[in-house]
Amino acid sequence: MEEQIKGEVGGSVIKSMLFAVKRHLILVLAVILFCTACGLGYSFVKKPNYTASEEVIFTASDENGDFVGKAEGINLMRGIFPTVVDFCNEGVVVDRANYLYSKYCDLAFDDPSYTIEKFMSSENGQQSELDKCNSNYDPSRTSDYFDSFVKKENVSVSAVVDTGEIEVYAFTISYTDADKEQAEIIAKIYVEAFKAELDTDAGVSGGKYFEDVKIYINSIGASGVKSDVSKVKITIIGFLVGVVIAAVAVYVIGLLDNTVKTKDEVESITGGNVLSYIEYEGGKR
Repeated sequence: MEEQIKGEVGGSVIKSMLFAVKRHLILVLAVILFCTACGLGYSFVKKPNYTASEEVIFTASDENGDFVGKAEGINLMRGIFPTVVDFCNEGVVVDRANYLYSKYCDLAFDDPSYTIEKFMSSENGQQSELDKCNSNYDPSRTSDYFDSFVKKENVSVSAVVDTGEIEVYAFTISYTDADKEQAEIIAKIYVEAFKAELDTDAGVSGGKYFEDVKIYINSIGASGVKSDVSKVKITIIGFLVGVVIAAVAVYVIGLLDNTVKTKDEVESITGGNVLSYIEYEGGKR
């Protein structure tokens, strides 16, 4: 009996809600359409941030050239890798990236057709501009002579990706910027700055950061550029917000409206049964 009463009450509530929505259908549709349109419009107006990512392979060997992952049967890679990842965000890497990016911008300014690929590639056995810049790099002058294009807070490093081999790890280095092309260029340059700093400070036996360990970082190419603005996602959010606002509006209107409009409401208030009634519309009986 109790379950039957609950079922009847629940059914009555649903019927009341549907009736309320039907009575205010134009209002409901107008609110939903307005919020959806606002979401769509905002997705076109909002300036996106782009995150460019570069895939890299990480390996390490001891002073004898044996992979650390296999040395004495102990997988030391798991201990070294987090330290290498932390090193990626060190100020020395950011400074070198700023230096390299400044040099690239100088060349690109003189030649608008100049590309980051040309900056990094070697021709006819000659050093690439990137290698020349790294050879001439003076860390003591970076902060004084070069603008800070590369922001440390815009750099991120992914978690390790299992390659199926204990001596080889893969991860991504990403850079976020409002300019898509700049994000792609800086991501590439940042990987090269990271490699150069590892070669300088950690790439020799007894290095400053990783004693008796040789670190290898090899880029395997870009893994794509992602925008933080999704037109579909923002539009759907606008639609859902419209549904919520419309539901609240209908509920509030229902609370403020104390008139009796249905047979069920009459029976609920009076406790009696309605034998018959005459519907009217637009004030005409």
